[in-house]
Amino acid sequence: MAGGFVTGAGYLFKGFKMLSQPGLRRFIVVPLTLNVVLFSLLIWQGFGWIDQAVAYGLSWIPDWLSFLSWVMWPLLFLTMMIFVFYTFSIVANLIASPFNGLLSEKTETQFLPPATNSSLGITGILALVPHSLSREASKLLYFLPRALVLLVLTLIPGINLFAIPAWYLFSAWFLAIQYCDYPTDNHNISVPELRALLGKKRLCSFGFGSITLLFTMIPIVNLVVIPAAVIGATLFWMEELKELVGNE
Repeated sequence: MAGGFVTGAGYLFKGFKMLSQPGLRRFIVVPLTLNVVLFSLLIWQGFGWIDQAVAYGLSWIPDWLSFLSWVMWPLLFLTMMIFVFYTFSIVANLIASPFNGLLSEKTETQFLPPATNSSLGITGILALVPHSLSREASKLLYFLPRALVLLVLTLIPGINLFAIPAWYLFSAWFLAIQYCDYPTDNHNISVPELRALLGKKRLCSFGFGSITLLFTMIPIVNLVVIPAAVIGATLFWMEELKELVGNE
């Protein structure tokens, strides 16, 4: 079982190794630039939000349970870190989604005969924008209601001890959906169908999502996580998920 988790995590590292691959770099420049801008804004404002949220969460602890504050503070801080950095990931992916789809497509064509390769100019990229935004919106509709429930549970003393690991599991699962959506969208697979495919490779999916979540929370490194995760998810699709299509 652990092998599936490790295999999934390994796809992100494969993605990092392919970042300098010829033919892929031009689709990485725009997401990377967006990441730098968004991360700068996050550093400027985000940690202030985290401090305020943690202080608010601790204020709910009754005096007779004050001894638990030393446990609750790191747990709440970690939860808010996940929430803020995950928000950063969602916004960056929303803006860069047309480029992420193309990056996934070009990653896949690296393993196909040269005659099957194609290229899109700026007009072709712009034509992808409405579809890409619609696809991102469908994923947000899946994410937001569940995230809001977890956020509320995180603020309830006692229950938040269970909500915090639930945040981790849900975040890892959703990041697998987020990034594997780019290659599967290129093959006309819907988001519900993608979730079913990932469910058949659940441990591998959690491995990929978990390591992506971890790297998303590391300053500087997280600037290149999005393109690396798109490439890694494409390899995940090619080696693990593609064979499952039609066998549901």
